[in-house]
Amino acid sequence: MTQSVDKTLRDAAALHKAGRIAEAIKLYQAVLTKFPKNPRALKALAMLKGVSAPARPGQMPLTEFNALKEQYQKGNFIDLANQAQGLANAFPKDKALLNLLGSVFNQLNQAQAAITLLSGALRLDRFFIDAQFNLGIAHQKNQDLANAIACFQNVIELAPNNGAAHFKLANAFRANSEFQKAILHYKKTLTLEPNHAPAHCNLGLSLQAIGDIAQAIRQYQAALKIDPKFVPAQGNLGNAMMAQGAFENAIKAFLKTLKLQPENYITSLNLGRA
Repeated sequence: MTQSVDKTLRDAAALHKAGRIAEAIKLYQAVLTKFPKNPRALKALAMLKGVSAPARPGQMPLTEFNALKEQYQKGNFIDLANQAQGLANAFPKDKALLNLLGSVFNQLNQAQAAITLLSGALRLDRFFIDAQFNLGIAHQKNQDLANAIACFQNVIELAPNNGAAHFKLANAFRANSEFQKAILHYKKTLTLEPNHAPAHCNLGLSLQAIGDIAQAIRQYQAALKIDPKFVPAQGNLGNAMMAQGAFENAIKAFLKTLKLQPENYITSLNLGRA
């Protein structure tokens, strides 16, 4: 042991507090290898082993899992990603853990790692809605729209009133230039969640893509009624007004966009064109 016993024990305690139980146990065991009767290490190890024994094979203890979720909620994605391989190897049959780790890699835009973990969760339970949803996100990040669409459709088949899935499916259809299908699912999203400003905005984009500028304008305005500071809707409203030939209104919309987001280069260009 190259560092002092006290330092090793402090490091182990810090790992325990951070929810990194397996690593904490290794440090306590390292102390006991050198000093088998160290009372602090014996006491801490006994306590940790008491909470770290899985309730059933392959499952992470709830205490540890909740600590990981807390780290996720705090946005400690890089730290969790560094632990991911070891945790997945230690608990290969824990679908909730694999789903959480897959979500970590989604947050870091590491789509392929997310796909591997989330696919593993779904091999354990093909009806696991959260994993199916997160896998759809990973496929879309990976520019695989066909598989993203399939995942979100699977979620909706299992949970027809899942507004988030309808919204993600609509986004995937829009990205794939399937605007009529996108419109259908944006409308379903708004039936379920009427105050969903991004759904109004993206519905407007889909309507504008098929040439229905008047209806697109209504959707941008609806988004802004819900959230007056929603920059994408304000900028899109300006574009739609300009396409309609209403240049004075377009200029007003662009100026409002720049007031909300002065560094918006695209809006500055559009304002010059108007």
